[in-house]
Amino acid sequence: MRWRHTTTVLLVAALVCLPHLSDAQQEADAIEDEIRAMLGGLGGAGEVDPQALVAAELPTVEKLTGMKAKGPIAVRMVSRDEAIAHIGEILDAQLPPPKLARVEILYKALGFLPPEASLADEITSLFGSQAGGFYDPVGKELVLLKDLPLMLQVPVVRHELVHALQDQHHDLSARIAEAQDDEDQAAALQAVLEGHAVDVMNRATLASLGGLTGAGDLSAGMMAELMETLGLEDVDPDGALEAASALLDMGGSSGSGSALAGMLPQGLPVLTTQMLFPYTTGADFTAGYRAAHPDDPTCSALYARLPRTTAEVLTPRRWESGTFVPELTKPGTFVPGWKLEHATSLGRLLVWVLLTNQADPSAGDPQGGRWGVPIQDTNVVVGSGWQGDHVALYRAPDTKAGTFVPGSYAVVWASRWRDGVEAREIARLLRARHDAATVVLSGDRVFAVFAGPARARTRMIESLGAWR
Repeated sequence: MRWRHTTTVLLVAALVCLPHLSDAQQEADAIEDEIRAMLGGLGGAGEVDPQALVAAELPTVEKLTGMKAKGPIAVRMVSRDEAIAHIGEILDAQLPPPKLARVEILYKALGFLPPEASLADEITSLFGSQAGGFYDPVGKELVLLKDLPLMLQVPVVRHELVHALQDQHHDLSARIAEAQDDEDQAAALQAVLEGHAVDVMNRATLASLGGLTGAGDLSAGMMAELMETLGLEDVDPDGALEAASALLDMGGSSGSGSALAGMLPQGLPVLTTQMLFPYTTGADFTAGYRAAHPDDPTCSALYARLPRTTAEVLTPRRWESGTFVPELTKPGTFVPGWKLEHATSLGRLLVWVLLTNQADPSAGDPQGGRWGVPIQDTNVVVGSGWQGDHVALYRAPDTKAGTFVPGSYAVVWASRWRDGVEAREIARLLRARHDAATVVLSGDRVFAVFAGPARARTRMIESLGAWR
């Protein structure tokens, strides 16, 4: 799994939801040995030998990814407290305090974050509580959590091994660095990295469970018990494989994304959307790529030309065309003396949250991304005609860097849409959702000033026409 955008902490991790495990530990303990035997049990009762587990699962992951390990893969097990502390260190490295402060004030101005909230605390709490394991591209090691039930250790290792191989073949640190200043590009990168890991994990796990099911080793009663233990008793799959997919899948074409979303803690819509997007929509995107390109089972062409926007992940034909480029220049300085402190792109994914305040990793499209559709765009979801956007945080003259008291900053957003009709609808939704913002419609563009002194707002609005 990873963490997203400029608020996107790109950690590479496996998301696991464990809502009922503490209340059903007896049931979990009762079937651990059976699950261990099914999945090639390693280690003694109540423990896992991480090195042996990696060695046992690596050949399967190498085969499914087409990527051979170029060197040893380090692995260790840590407590959840240690994992949360490590996530905090990664957050500090990717979002040092000055940058985090700028992103936080921008999020608060856009209504993504309550005035009293701490962005760092929200990220660490939400992601730290849901991670089942992660791969650290800086330390070059795979990290497993000790409190993860044994029944889930194998699929998590498979997921994280994909990230380790991605790093050895495609240099994750370099990819992360390329996207660190663009929220939307980082989310698109994460969608491919996590989506690929989810896809491989699903295929490996379902293949092992499917073989056992065919041999009669995985009884319907045992599967029902396992689903209840994981809090998925209300899922009504059509068969054993679908059930296995629902309990082990992080999203993807199995359709378990809605079940996953319902199980997660209800955090801020912007963070919940960003957390789910790579595992649900990202998995659909990468699985769809494999189906559309059977001549490229290793996804090498996908890694050679990664999507740079969430619009391409949400609407794969945009990426497939190879011609889609957001049509909006980066922001400049509109009012003399005001300093540009931070700028990024929200992208289609976060624009949906901006307009609706709803957590939705499919950005409002109940069908998700589709590869096998005519090139003509028939998607009428609000925001589907996104052609580019930028949001910028400005600091007032004669104020110190890092000073963000009311009146000392302004937040400006510019966006371009398919045509004037959609732009008018976007402007209408923006005014309804953010009644304190100053919204201006200009042809196929929508501009908004979310914070700033009245005089500065007027001057900025007068100058926004230059933002092309």
